[in-house]
Amino acid sequence: MFSLIFLGYVFATFFVFLLARPFWGINIFENQDALNDITNESILTLHRLIMIISVIFVFITPATVFRKFIEFEGQDYLLVRKKPSLKLLGITLLLFLICFPVSNFLFYLNNLVDFSSIAKESGDAIRAAEEENATFTKAILYTDTFSTYLINVVAIALLTAIGEEFVFRGIFQRLLIKMTRNVHVAVFFGAVLFSIMHFSYYGFLPRLFMGLILGYIYLSTANIWYCILFHFLNNAFAITFAWLMSKGYDLSFFDVLGSGDVDRWFGLGILLVLLLFGITQLKRLIRKDLVEEMKEY
Repeated sequence: MFSLIFLGYVFATFFVFLLARPFWGINIFENQDALNDITNESILTLHRLIMIISVIFVFITPATVFRKFIEFEGQDYLLVRKKPSLKLLGITLLLFLICFPVSNFLFYLNNLVDFSSIAKESGDAIRAAEEENATFTKAILYTDTFSTYLINVVAIALLTAIGEEFVFRGIFQRLLIKMTRNVHVAVFFGAVLFSIMHFSYYGFLPRLFMGLILGYIYLSTANIWYCILFHFLNNAFAITFAWLMSKGYDLSFFDVLGSGDVDRWFGLGILLVLLLFGITQLKRLIRKDLVEEMKEY
């Protein structure tokens, strides 16, 4: 699987090179700095195209090829064939809304640890990288045009949700269950891998939490489409908020919810309730037949 992802990355890089040189006049191998001009809307368009190509070649295609090679006798390795139910889709939407303030609270906690006070050079480097990434993300998401907003939804929300869920829940988590023989250990390390692969220290805890929720959704529903919906909603909300804020709407309430001076306790309270629910109910909710199948196949 890692080999397929690496090959996908190589193909994606050369495909971008083939498009960037004639249409944008950029040789990405010789002039990396040209891609850093985020004040140029044409360069931002190229970045959006790079995202689409990367997701297709690095996530969706490797997962699809891996599935084709490993499936036999009608097996549904990625759990994509079962039709989702409206009831569970609604529960997934409700769960996302419940988890929203928890993610904000965890982001607040994550930012309390400043490595600059522990190891100044490393901490400053981490902080600078985070600020640079935030500036780039803002440039990509803040747009006045509805067409660009839709491109962001397709590239960053829809395709990314499909690709990452295929890889992290559909394949890596499944392989971890087979390797560790322990479903909770597999979900945890799958969530850690999911968070690390985003290369964002100050977003590590909220993405870890999201990975845990997605992992248990997958094992409770035996259907990857609910994970894709949850992941899509998470990304689409951020994209939509950024677009609306770029048009002058004040949505600061959503950024503060669960992380402000008062309502951070709201986020903490929901987190504690979710933990209590998980401890008492996960054993009942997890599909034991699915887990046993994953241990053997």
